[in-house]
Amino acid sequence: MEEVSFCWKGLSASAQVGPPFRKKKKVILDNVSGYVNKGELLAVMGPSAAGKSTLMNALSFQNLNGMNLDSGTRYANGIPMTPQAMTSICGYIIQEDLFIGTPTVKEHLTFLSNLRLGGEFSKAQKAEKVALTMRQLNLTKCANTLIGVRGRVKGISGGEMRRLSFASEALADPPLMLADEPTTGLDSWMAENVIKLMRTMCERGRTIICVIHQPSSELFRLFDRLILLSEGRVAYMGELKSAAPFFDSIGHPCPTFFNPADHFIHKLSMTPRQEEEYLERTETVCRQFSESEYGTLMAEELGSHIEGRGSRFDNAGFELSSLKPYKSPWLQQFRAVLWRSWHSVSKDPIIARIRIIEAIGLALLVGTIYFGQGPDYDQAATESVSGALFWATTNQAFLNYGAVLGAFCIEIPVFIREHSAGTYRTDVYFLSKQLADLPIFLLTPILFMSIYYYMVGFYADVYNFVTCVITIILVSQAAIGMGYMSSCVSPNLSVALAVGPTIFIPLMNFGGFYQNAGSIPVWLDWMKYISLWFYGFEALSINQWKNVENITCEFEGVVCAETGMDVLNALNFDPSNLALDLILLGALAVGFRAVGFGALLWRARRK
Repeated sequence: MEEVSFCWKGLSASAQVGPPFRKKKKVILDNVSGYVNKGELLAVMGPSAAGKSTLMNALSFQNLNGMNLDSGTRYANGIPMTPQAMTSICGYIIQEDLFIGTPTVKEHLTFLSNLRLGGEFSKAQKAEKVALTMRQLNLTKCANTLIGVRGRVKGISGGEMRRLSFASEALADPPLMLADEPTTGLDSWMAENVIKLMRTMCERGRTIICVIHQPSSELFRLFDRLILLSEGRVAYMGELKSAAPFFDSIGHPCPTFFNPADHFIHKLSMTPRQEEEYLERTETVCRQFSESEYGTLMAEELGSHIEGRGSRFDNAGFELSSLKPYKSPWLQQFRAVLWRSWHSVSKDPIIARIRIIEAIGLALLVGTIYFGQGPDYDQAATESVSGALFWATTNQAFLNYGAVLGAFCIEIPVFIREHSAGTYRTDVYFLSKQLADLPIFLLTPILFMSIYYYMVGFYADVYNFVTCVITIILVSQAAIGMGYMSSCVSPNLSVALAVGPTIFIPLMNFGGFYQNAGSIPVWLDWMKYISLWFYGFEALSINQWKNVENITCEFEGVVCAETGMDVLNALNFDPSNLALDLILLGALAVGFRAVGFGALLWRARRK
């Protein structure tokens, strides 16, 4: 589809505001209708809190969390739009600049070109499109600069980031584009450049709706149509050149040599301590517009748009079934997102180094504490070795859980933004994040146990060592799965940090070390079956003690554990459960991830 005429009818939106249990309904959009023809640039203007951003969110079906869309329909070329269809034809530049901070500007745009331009473009054509977009928005000088993370990684300036937001959507050249204050944070020259680029896109047949805050008179003249909002209602909708005559007709003429945009906003804005007068004036202006010839003309044009009448729709029809939310196939999305995820990990090597140093340091420190328990075990060693095994389980659980807790919390806004724009699927993002982190999460438990195992003096057999390493890896993966789940379920990192101890401490108490597995009350016994500590500690204990045939008893008149099987019996562990424990640890790792993925999928659809 090359060109789109777009309209909307009767959009109403509200939100619940106020303290808990005393919330009240606040109307944000009240029966807002409007239209824009193909190849036109529509300005959305109004005073603060007029509903401009809410209108853009409602039109695009995005960023509606906490908002109720009470009524309204959107039409493209006379066809009612669904969220999936809007994603396919529309690009949306939101107010906030949301990016992954580790790629450079060029890498970010190249990543988007691989996902949003589709298979009809060759690699060379995509590269040329990226270069052209950077030249148009004066991003060439910062092409190889990291985007950056505010307060952590130095990157491009605020103005460059705002232009990059525009470039990210303009790159795909969608037939319909929505822009929420794209000139915010830009100097006058750069703001003019952005609006002129929009004007050029419209001349090529694109349709653009742009929220703009008090433009200069020169920029204001570049728009074809204007919609003025006040208190969530339409105060004017029509051709730009007809706005001044309308205000003149209702007794608010624009003074000579005065910027019309400033005049319109001034007449629709509230003066301090004059709220009643302001509300009355707004009500009057909105009513006068609906009853005027300009309001009648808008209603007639809106009807034509809905019915798909007129020359503007010739040869521009399309079928909803032909619109797909994603421009690229699954495998291409996976390759691109995995590349970016791995790129983010490799560009921040200090985190990986810290984890490696942490694993080696803890192994040496705690290995020194438990040093030399075997190969000849006595009664004191049975308790020390069991403590060393449980400590290893706990250490790997806590370290790996904490390492991934912010994995999704921090990036959720970026993910929601890119997913809503049809860049990639939820499963692609979820899987790519984990695969990019997998090497370091396999390396650290192996390093840790390679040092710790022989320092403590666990059962000295290669088979037992390998089994122990596999068990610790599975414990780590179960903890990582729990961390991913907490990260996806929690609305932010603070909540995720608070959730961790609530989950961990009860499950740790059912691990079989602090309380014997045979003494757990029947009505709580089920909790050990969802405890990674129980399966991990039991598997490590079986692996350690099953083949130990002699334990020295240095105490007279005391019942001692003579073999490793006696130790297992005292712990109420079944020696035949080793394989089952490993399988169930793997099941926990997968199960926690499945719950996390379900939460992420729900959040993506809800947003």
